[in-house]
Order: sequence, then structure tokens, then C-alpha cells
Amino acid sequence: MNANDLATNDLADYVRAIQAFEKCNDSECIAERRVIDNSYLDDDIWIESVETQFRFKNGVVIERLVESDHPVKAKQAESQTLVDDAASNMVCAECWISYEVLTQPKERHITPRTKQFINSCQQAFWLKITAAQSS
Repeated sequence: MNANDLATNDLADYVRAIQAFEKCNDSECIAERRVIDNSYLDDDIWIESVETQFRFKNGVVIERLVESDHPVKAKQAESQTLVDDAASNMVCAECWISYEVLTQPKERHITPRTKQFINSCQQAFWLKITAAQSS
């Protein structure tokens, strides 16, 4: 997808460009990515919270926030803590994904301005449906 392909006002197209960028770490339409990891340990729960801003070459800035929580358990043999990966092995483990349009040029009116999901499967379904509707 090149910068000219993002002459769109559909948030789903920007989310697809973000996913393509993350798969191959190369994009003709994303100029910059800034990641802030706000993860922390709360009692025996590891709260993973990662905020990423994507600045597109057409002036659009999208923020994605991904949050999930994982129980932490002590590994008795080595006396260190490990994140319990049972939840991450689930096909559609619960996590919270949100996108928000932070900045857009005057000529753009990206919709929706915000979108939230409760897992990656819900996001994938939304992307599939919006792609089918636009073809």
C-alpha cells in the first residue's frame, strides 16, 4: 500500500496499513511510529499496556492502545516470576484494542474517529467486513 492508496477517509484502511507495516516493518505510507510501554505489575497480575502513535505521510496520526492482563506465577525451580501464557495461547484471548484519530488534514474526515475491540478476532472480523463492503 503506498501513500496514494490512503486517499481514504475510512479508519479501517489505516488500521490495515498499520498491520501491514508491523508485518514487514516497512511502509510507503507510514512516516513514523512512536511506542510507549506503560505495562506494570499489579499484585499478581501483569498489566500490559502499549500505546503506539502512527504518523502517516498524508498527515494523519492514529493512536492505538492495546491492553491485556496476565496472571503471574512463581516458577519454583528457578525462583523467578513468569507470565502465565495460558491466556496468550487462547485463539481469541481477551484484550482491549482501541484506535483514535488524533490528527487529520482539513480535507480528511476519517470515520469512525474512534474504534474499540475486546479481542483481536473482533478486530479481524471488522476489517474483513469493511473490506467486503468497500469492494
